[in-house]
Amino acid sequence: MLLLPVLFALVAACKPGTAPEQPPAGPQAGQYATNGGGTISYQTLPSGNGPQTRGESVGATAAPARSAALPLPAPLPAPLPAPASAPAPNTTANPLISFITSLVNSFGGSPTTNSGGANAPNITPLPGGSAIADVRRACADAINKYRASIGRTALTLKNDDATNTCMDKQSSDDGARGAAHAHFGACGERAQNECPGWSGDPGSQQVSCLKMMWAEGPGGGHYENMSNSAYTQVACGYATVNGKLWMIQNFW
Repeated sequence: MLLLPVLFALVAACKPGTAPEQPPAGPQAGQYATNGGGTISYQTLPSGNGPQTRGESVGATAAPARSAALPLPAPLPAPLPAPASAPAPNTTANPLISFITSLVNSFGGSPTTNSGGANAPNITPLPGGSAIADVRRACADAINKYRASIGRTALTLKNDDATNTCMDKQSSDDGARGAAHAHFGACGERAQNECPGWSGDPGSQQVSCLKMMWAEGPGGGHYENMSNSAYTQVACGYATVNGKLWMIQNFW
């Protein structure tokens, strides 16, 4: 009889325990991409019945991510044997490659391809205090120059009074709310890019903002809105709220 408690204790000690569940690895919600410069944000209507697409890129300082518990480190693997000495690389110039390189350079440099943000056109900022009508036109012209660099047709600027009033109110309302796309869809747009809370004059600052958006390249939400061949019109809105500039580009 004295053996029974000992046997029960041995069985209990051998029973596998349940390890505490670890939080999932990987990035957590609340992380932002850093591109430098100001903040840009986009939103797009779904093509079907799915959720809207939205994203942000924040310049200067990335927002903190929630900390996650780290998994226990794996045991160190056995050391690998030292690799054999590699033969010295052949540094002898290939005469055919040298000839081709010199031929290309004689025509003005290396060949390049335009794949999205690469080889973006130079956009000249407007002087400070430019008329808002000129700023709207410069906005559409800049977007069309970016589109032309990848073979897209130009967008028509929606420049009627009703559209411009709606665009400026949308910018002002987002600034008052302190949130990009807070009034998305108010002007009937299908997609929207926004430069929220910038500092400076709209004629110059929109150049930096649009350049930052285009630099994302294919797959970036702002770039896709700017380059989408399904859109035929664009409108640009502006408002200064509490000393900060809010600029919106809507697409139809």
